[in-house]
Amino acid sequence: LVFRWYAEVEQGEFRRAVFLGTPHQGSDLARLRGLLEAKQFLGDISLGFDSALQNAILDGRGQITFDLAPNSLFLSFLNRERPDLHRDRYAIHRGKALSSGRALVLKTSVDAARAALNRQLKKEQETLLMAFGATALDTLTVPPEIFDGDLCVTSDSALLSGVKSVETHSLSHTSLPRNDKVISLVVERLLANP
Repeated sequence: LVFRWYAEVEQGEFRRAVFLGTPHQGSDLARLRGLLEAKQFLGDISLGFDSALQNAILDGRGQITFDLAPNSLFLSFLNRERPDLHRDRYAIHRGKALSSGRALVLKTSVDAARAALNRQLKKEQETLLMAFGATALDTLTVPPEIFDGDLCVTSDSALLSGVKSVETHSLSHTSLPRNDKVISLVVERLLANP
């Protein structure tokens, strides 16, 4: 996104650009910054996030929480229509971590767990805590970044209007820049003759 600012807003010179799982339309997971800060504070609690992802989200002064949110002021400005964007020079590699079958199994599991917890809550005596639990349970969803994306960025958010060179890999967000095949494709794209 910083490169896009350079190329599209500042009109900086470039020959080609390759994006790896870039959240061009934002990611709801940027809101996890507070959770990751709490993890840092509490120490040994392991949330299972890749350390590179943790460092990226925790980097800076918290602006990522606002800038990477879908429809943020930053992304709305960056994604507005304007001439001479040169997006024909862009290539996108995006990930899709779960197959359709695995995504369906996960969704079914989450729905079953929600139903079981809801039944259990209804058996309990009505208290403020139970009411809070029921409300929280109603809003419990698995983000689309998990079902249809690389676990951080949805497949659609990685797309960018005007970019025709798009490849989807069966990889997670943090695996994209570490995968030998993806790296070979990126190098090939960047070194290709015009």
